Amino acid sequence: MDRRRFLAGLAGLAAAGPALAQSDSDVVVVGAGMAEISAARTLIGAGFRVRVIEARNRIGGRAFTDTTRFSWPFDRGCTWIHSADVNPMTGIAGTLGYDTLVDDSDTWLYLDGREATGTEYDRAEEAVEALWEAIDTVPVKSDRSVYDARRPASPFDRMAHDVVGAEHAVDTRRLSAVDANSQIGTGIDRRVQRGFGALVTAYGRDVPVTLGTPVRRINVTRGGVAVETTSGTISARAAVVTVPVSILQEDRIIFDPPLPAWKRTAIDGIAMGLLNKVAIPMPPGFLPEEGVTCLVRPRGGTTIELSLGALGRPVAVGFLGGRLADELEAAGPGAARAYVLDAVADVLGSEARAAAGDGVVTEWRRDPFARGAYSAALPGFAAARADLARPVDDRLFFAGEACHTEWATQVPGALLSGQRAAKQVQAL
Repeated sequence: MDRRRFLAGLAGLAAAGPALAQSDSDVVVVGAGMAEISAARTLIGAGFRVRVIEARNRIGGRAFTDTTRFSWPFDRGCTWIHSADVNPMTGIAGTLGYDTLVDDSDTWLYLDGREATGTEYDRAEEAVEALWEAIDTVPVKSDRSVYDARRPASPFDRMAHDVVGAEHAVDTRRLSAVDANSQIGTGIDRRVQRGFGALVTAYGRDVPVTLGTPVRRINVTRGGVAVETTSGTISARAAVVTVPVSILQEDRIIFDPPLPAWKRTAIDGIAMGLLNKVAIPMPPGFLPEEGVTCLVRPRGGTTIELSLGALGRPVAVGFLGGRLADELEAAGPGAARAYVLDAVADVLGSEARAAAGDGVVTEWRRDPFARGAYSAALPGFAAARADLARPVDDRLFFAGEACHTEWATQVPGALLSGQRAAKQVQAL
């Protein structure tokens, strides 16, 4: 199961920026997640006057390390440096002094309240491998959904679809096989001990950001752009827009003139998936001494992933992705916690229920500045990412994980797309 890439999604720690004033800049960067930080760093390094405007009261976007809820840093969003052997974030972590550890934990499989037999382990692995083999064979010119690439014919096939769907944060009926197969996956994952969100924040610590300032409208003028915010308007030669695709879909930023039809088609061809976490603290010594990963299929339910005791911390973390995540978030945090606690009890026994603490339930669909975790191209729209990244009128430039064809859904997609947008601006 090397292609397992549960990640999710979301933000950093607080950062301060200059007070907003009506003044000309070369470039306005909308947002302060990794794409925005990357674009701003590149442009500032090239001598541009840059204003970074962020709606939240912190930087980091969907990479957010919470240091207040537990006695250890908890990543509410991005968790792993996936494909760490080729991921540029590995080098950035080293440069900034953030230690990372390889996550090579064992994977346990629990079915209907019991550990799987050896034969069932084999069948589960074979089902996941068969699904990925089917995905691999879908031609680019005849894209289809992952579901249609290999429709489930057995409980183990359905488990494979649960795993791949949660990994991409959408039901496999809504996931482009070509897009899923385009993403880099070497199977080598690392965790950031001090928090992935904290790492992203550290990367952006020297970038001046105006916080708590949502952008409402971007007017494209003959001379550049006029970016209207809740605190005033900024004129500039160009704007780099890096908000999540969900914000564009909801028209939370009005563009004048409206974005061209090809850009709207690209925006509508990308779904904003959902992956939530439920972190349940457990008493010291209750969890396995070595961190383990579990795939748990509750009785009649959807298979989910559990992380038990990762980094030596006394916490069980359940990952809820796709349709299940949306259903449980709509039902409220108690429903999500109960689902994960049932899975924990399947693995650790019924006594886990009494031992479990309250914990944390993330709700990224409710987050007004994210409206989900990360992007997934719909069937037939694998090319939408490239169009989403295309500039408009040499005034509007776009970046973010949804704009990268090989690192979509991940922090390096935001990093590299931000650098690319900055270089496009420099070429004006």
